[in-house]
Amino acid sequence: MMFLLKHHKNQLFRYIFVAGMNVMIGYGVFAFLIFLKLHYILAITVSTIFGILFGFKVFSVLVFNNKNNFLILKYLLVWAAVYLLNIVGLTVLNYLKINNYVAGFMMLFPSAALGFLLNKKFVFKKVNQDKI
Repeated sequence: MMFLLKHHKNQLFRYIFVAGMNVMIGYGVFAFLIFLKLHYILAITVSTIFGILFGFKVFSVLVFNNKNNFLILKYLLVWAAVYLLNIVGLTVLNYLKINNYVAGFMMLFPSAALGFLLNKKFVFKKVNQDKI
């Protein structure tokens, strides 16, 4: 399965598939920590760390076909931007009295879009040769 995914021509498809795996893990961690009554900022922080640890190598190799480990610094900057978006979004949704489980789910979509764009244009820009 991973071999087929690595050789699939459409980069956006590969990103969505890998991001889906990352989302399942990250949201699972987030929801579990909310269930344990952790504050939503702590829950999203731990979830983001899991996403970073899982994501860098998987996105590098399977999505952007790159094995340059020195790109981790740029990747961390992308995650910082995604993290800030999540904190702002969750804070606004929390202020609007939206359940934290729902709010966390709602933030998946803008976070994934921002992550793809920043990874494609900033982190892995020199190796992107196929079109979306």
